[in-house]
Amino acid sequence: MTIWEGESNLDWVEKERIVLSNYKTKQELHALMVEKGFQLRPKEEIERVRHQRQEERVKEEERNQIKHAAIKPVKYERVKYKPLQKREHQEVKYKPTASVDDRVESERKKL
Repeated sequence: MTIWEGESNLDWVEKERIVLSNYKTKQELHALMVEKGFQLRPKEEIERVRHQRQEERVKEEERNQIKHAAIKPVKYERVKYKPLQKREHQEVKYKPTASVDDRVESERKKL
């Protein structure tokens, strides 16, 4: 746990660093917190915060349900494909492209 000290987020300075795993019991941790100046929140405030967080989760779930409801699922149809027909080997003849000399000559003409 790191304890910070300062007036605002911009001027906080690390005051102390404590390894919480060194404390074995809840009573030791509680004594440490009291020693460092922490105070327990009243039960009413804890319940209020829990209730508020629960309401936020419910609202978030409702927003997500509305989003997902707006996205309509895509339906795919099954298509039967015809089997490929065997083709006989055909020899392909390519036309020769212009030679390098012809291309160089055409570029010279452009200039």
